[in-house]
Amino acid sequence: MLTKADGEQDADERRRLLRAAEDTLLADYPIAPLYYYVSKHLVADHVAGFADNTLDRHPSRFMSFRSLN
Repeated sequence: MLTKADGEQDADERRRLLRAAEDTLLADYPIAPLYYYVSKHLVADHVAGFADNTLDRHPSRFMSFRSLN
């Protein structure tokens, strides 16, 4: 199906072939993730500017401390 989809000129037919290939993969082959990326950050309430993001990068130039009062 992937070979047929690769040579297909019609976008709708290509999409149908790729969907059929994906359905076959999901139905016939077990897929088990071996690893999940995990990150845990303990950030105090008085730290401002810390935001979760996809790349898990947190430049300190955007962070500041709020008053504890």
